[in-house]
Amino acid sequence: MLAPIIVDLRSEGSWDLARLTADSFRWPVDYPLRSLDELASTVYAVSTPPEGAWVITPGGLDARTGGVRRRSDKHLGSVYQVGESGKGLRPGDLLIPPRAELPVLHVSEALLGSLVSSAFIALRPVENSLWLWGVLNSKEGKQLRTLASTSANGIPGKRAQLLELQIPWAPLAIVQDIQPVLRALEEASHGDEEEAPTSWWRVANLATTEWRLALATPRPELLEKGFPLSELVETTRRGVSDVRHPLAEHPRPDDLPVLDASWLRNGKIRRWSSPESARATIRTGDADVVMAAYGPSPQAVVAPAGYVVDTSVYALTLREPSLAPGLVRYLNSRTGQSMRRMRLSGTMQKLNLGDVRKLQVTERVYEPVDGMYAAPLPPLEERLEPVLWA
Repeated sequence: MLAPIIVDLRSEGSWDLARLTADSFRWPVDYPLRSLDELASTVYAVSTPPEGAWVITPGGLDARTGGVRRRSDKHLGSVYQVGESGKGLRPGDLLIPPRAELPVLHVSEALLGSLVSSAFIALRPVENSLWLWGVLNSKEGKQLRTLASTSANGIPGKRAQLLELQIPWAPLAIVQDIQPVLRALEEASHGDEEEAPTSWWRVANLATTEWRLALATPRPELLEKGFPLSELVETTRRGVSDVRHPLAEHPRPDDLPVLDASWLRNGKIRRWSSPESARATIRTGDADVVMAAYGPSPQAVVAPAGYVVDTSVYALTLREPSLAPGLVRYLNSRTGQSMRRMRLSGTMQKLNLGDVRKLQVTERVYEPVDGMYAAPLPPLEERLEPVLWA
């Protein structure tokens, strides 16, 4: 954890923030510390991707799940290639993104054949790769990675600073005991990726078709598939603004947490509302589905009850609450994302209230759903804490 410290800079030869703040960091366990370069070797990117290739980039990671949400075909520069042998990446390697708030990616067999941006620092652990993955993704691991990237010299030397980080090395018996749980958490990060957009053309009669729908899909018949979301939803609510009661970055007594687009992405509450605010009149109920109002990705979840709804999200109260997990699964699926993209409008890629009601839904919402959709998934770092430091 980080604790405030006072340093007399008159006696310091360098004002490197990473070095000056290193003494303020403490791990929550007393395991022996080993530098990262003792625990892993560096893998270097040697390939150049073909034009238009889909590449995993730091911006495509999902901070909540810890996995890959989308890939990019705009990557410039060298890449790693994931394979079972050779000079590329292998299952068990770790990919450390340049920004500490992003998750460290564990290379799994599901990524075989993938291309990965050289913006990641790739490491090959000597052993216990899942332990190292968990530690680097924990709250403390993210804090330590922040220290490593905070330097008066900027980006140069970042790899060297990262490899000097001191990592707690748990006894083998403890690692073996929690290995199945760490593996389950890592496998839970392998969610459906967003469907990659493709180029297409078709002939359309614009006299009988809306421009945005004609440009949205090469298969307009999808708009008639299933049934409109309005048949499932009792009420659709969106947050309101209140300039007289500004949102607070730190909770005060009786303040209410605000569910916004940032919370949908990473699971962290960053703002709180006064109960006297007009915002507080729009709250989530039991089994409400919350989805983003902007952008092509719905990032829908079943929200906790009693939270304030922000203007960047919609809260849907269903006529049959038991269908909420199934609707979340559908909205987050590739089909649900495609339906959403057809309805986006404006430069902000906004989904207006009328188009929310018109979203086409298939019968999949009535199928049984496992527990992972029954509640919003906490950020990966919060799920790792009780496993690593118990």
